[in-house]
Amino acid sequence: LGQILIQMNRIEQGTEAMERCIDLDGSFAPCHRFLGSLYATGGDLEKAIRSYRRAVRLAPDPAIHVGMGEIYTTLLRLDEATHQYEEALRIDSTYALALYRLGSVRADQDRAAEATELIEKAASMQPRLTVAHRRLAQIYMEQNRDAEAETTLKKALVHGAGEAATHRLIGSLFTKLERYEPAETALKRALELAPGNADTHHALSLLYRVTDRRDDAIQQLRQCLQLAPSHLPATRDLAALLEGESEPEAQLLAQRAQQLDQLVGQIAAYEQSLYDSPEDTEARLGLAQTYRVLGKTTDAIAQYRALLSIDAGQLSSGLQLCQLLAQLGRLEEARVLASDLLERNPNQTEIYLALGNIHRMAQRPQEARQAFSKTVEINPSYAQGWNNLGNLSLVGDELQHAVDYFRKAIDADHNYVEAHFNLGNAYRQLEEFDEARDSFEEVLRIDPGFIRAHYALGNLHERTGRSDAAKKAYSTFIQKWRGDPKMTAAAQEAIGRL
Repeated sequence: LGQILIQMNRIEQGTEAMERCIDLDGSFAPCHRFLGSLYATGGDLEKAIRSYRRAVRLAPDPAIHVGMGEIYTTLLRLDEATHQYEEALRIDSTYALALYRLGSVRADQDRAAEATELIEKAASMQPRLTVAHRRLAQIYMEQNRDAEAETTLKKALVHGAGEAATHRLIGSLFTKLERYEPAETALKRALELAPGNADTHHALSLLYRVTDRRDDAIQQLRQCLQLAPSHLPATRDLAALLEGESEPEAQLLAQRAQQLDQLVGQIAAYEQSLYDSPEDTEARLGLAQTYRVLGKTTDAIAQYRALLSIDAGQLSSGLQLCQLLAQLGRLEEARVLASDLLERNPNQTEIYLALGNIHRMAQRPQEARQAFSKTVEINPSYAQGWNNLGNLSLVGDELQHAVDYFRKAIDADHNYVEAHFNLGNAYRQLEEFDEARDSFEEVLRIDPGFIRAHYALGNLHERTGRSDAAKKAYSTFIQKWRGDPKMTAAAQEAIGRL
């Protein structure tokens, strides 16, 4: 029943069925194994490891050791990962996935000879393991063993003709070998199979650059960055192509590339620290935060979970993970995590604030109000709690209540610009336009970089018939705004109306 429910994507009910199965018979190893896989997929790595360990004690199985090894690899605990893969091979020396995973670890450790030997063995033991063929081809390409790389990729195609990654790698190899027509065919096939893959667009841009198809290369780079805004090679390449033609954009892209390069360097440093010392929580938190900035949410979640497995009550990591899960729409996971943090850290305003935001996003306004009210009950000077109560009232058309809450937020912290901005919006809806203008102007006095206030002032001046002031505010907004282009378009349209 649990398996059927999970196949129907009813994950929570499927998990409950599996847990009930274990309540009935704790010695049923397949259930522990399946739960381990479920927890690992959901990012709850501590629970996954516990389930896998129970399963392997009941029935030694190389697949379970590989599952644990994959978790430890994700956590950059390579010694423990190596131990699990070696345990799998002790049970079955021909187990191809363990050979491949162990070879990948050796490649990450720059032990190329061992990596090549292990992955070659994995590919020969299990020809259908196409991921092993691809990794082997990459190693061959790095070593300029291009003929062997091509042979290996052809084997991957035999058993996985519908896998975009194989076609993309073939396209990159043929580009390197100056076989441009089959390279383009392979890369276009990769896009047909996986239209949203940024790396394929980047690979096509490289092909078009070396064949003097500059406009096509730019188009592919723009599509790549639309899919993956933090793609460093594409950012760097597009900056180079636009240099001398679209200078402002090229400069912005070059600056962005420099920022991304620094972030990639930080990741390498954090990873090295964790290879040397897996318990270095400061490095792991830094790694999680950097992954998050780069949009690598799966990797970020894994590192946050790892920190919580070391200390389940760790407040900073837990709150950051709550926020990330909520942003991804995984609201129930975020709620459960926030509730667990609250049990371990009672009377923490930040946790109640996070819980209130989760309830608000889940459209549970009553529960959100209770959580936000708790923050100001614990700390009457907690400006953010008052501000969030004001936002709830604003959405609920309780405008006078909203004004009162925003004023309390400002009384608690006069420099809290969000409260001034929200107060201005409340006054605007109440048609108290002078008070609204004063609020928006106070926002800019406290923080001249709060660009949305210029748009709000433009809208306010437009409504009150002050056309020149409205045009000036909208123009300032357009000049300075670097966010959602729809807002820029709306400001331009307003100037046209005026």
